[in-house]
Amino acid sequence: MDPKPGRGRHPAPGKSVSEQFHTAGRIKDLGKSVQFSWPGVYFEGRFRGTGLGVVLDCAAADYDVQVDGATVATLVAPGDTTHWINGLRDGEHTVRVVKRNETPGDTSTFKGFVAAPGGAVLGKPAPRDRQIEFIGDSITVGYGNVSGTRDCDPEQVRRNTHTDVSHGALTARMLDVDYQINGFSGLGMVRNVAGITPDVTYRTYYDRALLNVDGDVWRNPGTWRPQIVVVNLGANDFSDLTPGEPWTPDSLADAYRTAYGEFLRELRARYGAGTALVAVGFDRNTEYVRQVVEARNAAGDNGVHYWFLDQSGLDFLGCDQHTSAHDDRVIAGRLAPFLNGLPTGWWGGTTARGPGRGPLPPASGPAAGRGAGPVAVPIAAVGAPGAVVGRVPFGTYSEPMTINGVGAATRAGVEGVRNFRDAGGPGALPPGVLYRSGTLHAMSAKGAHELEGLGVRTVIDLRSRPEVTERPDSLHGTAIRCLHVPVFTEQRWPREQMELYPSMAEHSGRAVLAVLRHLRTEDKGPVLVHCASGKDRTGVVIALVQTLFGASEAEVAADFVRSNAELGLPVARPSGPRGHNTLPVAAEHLRRALLWVRSHHGSVPAYLRTQGATEEDLSVLPGRAPAIRPPAAPA
Repeated sequence: MDPKPGRGRHPAPGKSVSEQFHTAGRIKDLGKSVQFSWPGVYFEGRFRGTGLGVVLDCAAADYDVQVDGATVATLVAPGDTTHWINGLRDGEHTVRVVKRNETPGDTSTFKGFVAAPGGAVLGKPAPRDRQIEFIGDSITVGYGNVSGTRDCDPEQVRRNTHTDVSHGALTARMLDVDYQINGFSGLGMVRNVAGITPDVTYRTYYDRALLNVDGDVWRNPGTWRPQIVVVNLGANDFSDLTPGEPWTPDSLADAYRTAYGEFLRELRARYGAGTALVAVGFDRNTEYVRQVVEARNAAGDNGVHYWFLDQSGLDFLGCDQHTSAHDDRVIAGRLAPFLNGLPTGWWGGTTARGPGRGPLPPASGPAAGRGAGPVAVPIAAVGAPGAVVGRVPFGTYSEPMTINGVGAATRAGVEGVRNFRDAGGPGALPPGVLYRSGTLHAMSAKGAHELEGLGVRTVIDLRSRPEVTERPDSLHGTAIRCLHVPVFTEQRWPREQMELYPSMAEHSGRAVLAVLRHLRTEDKGPVLVHCASGKDRTGVVIALVQTLFGASEAEVAADFVRSNAELGLPVARPSGPRGHNTLPVAAEHLRRALLWVRSHHGSVPAYLRTQGATEEDLSVLPGRAPAIRPPAAPA
C-alpha cells in the first residue's frame, strides 16, 4: 500500500539528517533536523524507488518539491507533516525541496527524506563547483513576483513571492552554481522603507541563520566560500522621507555611503581577496553606489565592481509595483553574462551548457548591463551532456519564447478546424494518441475524414451547454462519437485570465479523468480534446495530462503557448475589451493553474482521486504499466 500524506517515518535514528542532502543555504544543524529562515533555501537529495516522503515542520512558508528536475508538488504552509510523492518509476531519482517565500518572523524545520517501502534514500549529491551569494531587499527576494498584479494584500504577497524564480536564483541556474539568497524585504543599509523600525537595519540580521532569534549567528561549516557576492541594498534607504525622521537628503547619503563601505570591508574580511564583490546601482541609489565602489577601488580593493540594474524592459507587475517573474528573467539575462566575465577564473570551464562549451560568454557590449532581452534559463539535467552525475538538476523554469522543437508534436491538418495539433511528445505521452484543437463546428466533410484517418474515434468537448447548442460539432456522419464533459456547465466564468486559470484547474478534473480512461483502453483509439479556441480550457486539460505523463514544466508550457502562433494572436495582451477567444495565453497563466492543483491537492494524481479516479485509471501513467502505443497507420 502506498504511503499517504501525513505524519510518517523519520530518517534512521543515530544519523544526522544533513547526511541525506546537499544545501548551500544558512541552516542550523540540530542532528535529527535542521532549522532555517532565509528565503530560497534548498535541500537536494537522491533516492531509489517509486516514492519519497518529504518531512517538514513549517506552518508559515511554501515549498516546491522537484523530482528529476520537474516540480511535482507545491506545499503551502504544510505544517508538521510528511508529504509523499508516489507513483514514480522504480529507479534512481533526484529530489530538490526549495523554500519559495519569505518568512523572517518564523523558524522553519526540515527533517529529511523518507523512502517508500522497497526504496532507499541514497548518499547526498555532490555540490556544484562554484558559489554566489545574493544580498538584498525585496527585489532580491522576488517579492510578489508571480502575482500578475500590483494590488496585493499581505496574504497574496506571501503566497505569490517565489524566490526560486527570483533573478538571483535564475542567474545561478544560468551559471550552474550553488547560491544563497540572503534577502530581507523592507530593510536598508541605514534606513528602512518609509522610515519603519529605525532601531534595526539589514545589517542587524545579516549574520544570522534564524532571522527571528535575537543574537543568533550562522556558523559557516567551512563549505561556503563564494567566488562572487552581489549586494543590492539602497532602494529602501532612499524611499520617500516621512515627517519626523531625523534625516536630511545629505545626511542620509553620507550615512549610506559610510555604512556601505564598511559592509564591503566586512565582506572582504569574511571571504578573502579572491571573492569578487558586486555592488548594484538601482533607482535612487545609483550614483551613491558608484561612489562607494570608486572609493573602495581607490583604497586598493580592485575586487569591488559596479553593476547598473537597467530598468528598461521591466514591467514591475509584481505586488506593490515590484519586479515580476518576467522582470526577473530579464534581469538574470543581463546579470549572468556580467558575472561570468568577472576575473574569477570561471571563463572556459564546463557547465550545463555542455562539454567544451564553457559558461556564458564574458560580458561585453549590451549584455554587460543594458539591452539584453529575456532568455530561456538553461537547466542541467541528470545524464544530459554536460551534466555532472550525482548533482541534482535545478527545477525547470522557462518562459518559452519560441517552439524550437520543445513540445512541438507531430503536425497534422484537419480542414475547417483551427489550432489542431498532436499533444503527444512531451514526457512519456507518445504522438498519435491525443490531439487538441478548437471547435469542430466548421469542420468540413474532408476534415472529418482526415480526423478519422488519424484513428480518432472519440471527441471530448469541453464547452459549456450554450456553446454546444449554438455551434454543435460537425462530424459529417463519421463513426466518431462526441463525449460532452464541460469544464464550466454554463457560459459563466471569471473575466480576468489570472483568475480564470485557477478556476479552470478546479473544474477540469472530470475531463482529465475522461482522457485517461480513453487512453487506458487501446480499442477506443486516439482521442481529440477541444473547446472553443483550443487554448484555455483545452490548454489546461492537456497540460494536466502531459504533466501526469512526466512532461517537464518547460515542455508543457511550450506546447501551451504554441496556441498563440496557431491562432495568430499577439504575444502582448491587446488593449481594449476582448473576449477570451481573442486573448493570447501566457505561461504564467498555466503556472497559476498548476499551482492551484499542487497547493490544494499536492499532485495531479491526488487531485484526480478526488474526482473518482481509481488505481486502474491511474495505471496508464509512466512506471505503472507498459507504455501507451500509438495506433498503427491506416493501410
